Amino acid sequence: MRRHPLSKEEAIALGRLTLAKDRAKAAPLIDSLLNHRRPFRAHEFRLLEGAPLVDLLSRISYSFRHDDPAKMILFAQAACSRAQQISNRRYGTEVSEDLRATAWIELANAYRVADRIEDVGPALGRARNLLLSGTQSESLLARFMEIYGLYLTEMRQFEEAISAFESAAELFEELGQKQDCLRVQLDLAHALSQSYDADRALLVYCRVLTQLEAGSTFTLAATHGLIFNLIEAGHGPLAMRLLTRSRRLYRRSGRLNKIRLVWLEGKLAKALNQYGHAEAKFNQALLAFRHLGKEYDAAQVSLELAWVYVRQGRHRETVWLVESLIGTFRRLGIAREVLASLALLKRSCEERRPVEGVCGQIEVLTRLLPEIRPRSAK
Repeated sequence: MRRHPLSKEEAIALGRLTLAKDRAKAAPLIDSLLNHRRPFRAHEFRLLEGAPLVDLLSRISYSFRHDDPAKMILFAQAACSRAQQISNRRYGTEVSEDLRATAWIELANAYRVADRIEDVGPALGRARNLLLSGTQSESLLARFMEIYGLYLTEMRQFEEAISAFESAAELFEELGQKQDCLRVQLDLAHALSQSYDADRALLVYCRVLTQLEAGSTFTLAATHGLIFNLIEAGHGPLAMRLLTRSRRLYRRSGRLNKIRLVWLEGKLAKALNQYGHAEAKFNQALLAFRHLGKEYDAAQVSLELAWVYVRQGRHRETVWLVESLIGTFRRLGIAREVLASLALLKRSCEERRPVEGVCGQIEVLTRLLPEIRPRSAK
């Protein structure tokens, strides 16, 4: 008896069922490989055929996001290559295209993490084309919008980034993917913060924090962002109380986050006019960032320290700090307008111009820096 060809919906359902079975069989092996950091054995390879090997490569790639962006890219590229080799006959054309789109979305994210911004757009373009020929998965579309929003944030296109994050969060919420929704809302809050919209950022950070479960991996980022924007919005005493209650979050959060805590403490002391304490904290953060080769972060702290020096009438030290910044920014390849602004700031300090005007120059520079940040700066 002759079979009728499957409809598109039936083919997609069958492909998803096959995919789910492959993943279920491979899940214990993948967890073992990742948890014990061991190579797989020859007889285990058959369990990784098809989508599971792509999944494994993608998870390995993601694991390097904090420590080794180059390896993150390497494994993400390998995942794209393996996804391309999957036969459409195994899962059907649409489901196979979804797998390829997923791999390219994560490669775009790896490029973003590694500051290879020029490669993010083409990778997202490839992912978009694959999405159009896939199953039209809303979950996959939401992830695409999230990474697209992060890309737009890096490009300082905040209005478009905020719109992308809002769309992604709405999709994840409709799908009942709470953790994904919270992660995207955190991305949204960061974008609002970077666009100096402290009031809106505060609302989103508070919303995220009220929905987080105890021990959530998002708690530190949300709390840090909330404190930072409380300072920016002029709520120093409230920021102080929250910081006092939240120090424990930083204890096991890694070296960089501990340095960022010191920087935050300096910003808070500065906002509260505790200039001696602010100076000590900024110097501590400055030395730590330089030790790690984080020159861009060190430069940002230097500008805050220069503001404190000006407030204290320490013109010679401010001039010395500005000269150091000029050398740093030349090495980083930062735009000429910033170097010209620094030269003007140096002259203002040498001529001992009014404090308010000089502090205003520093504040303008502080806001200008992210707009022309060199893409190679880490």
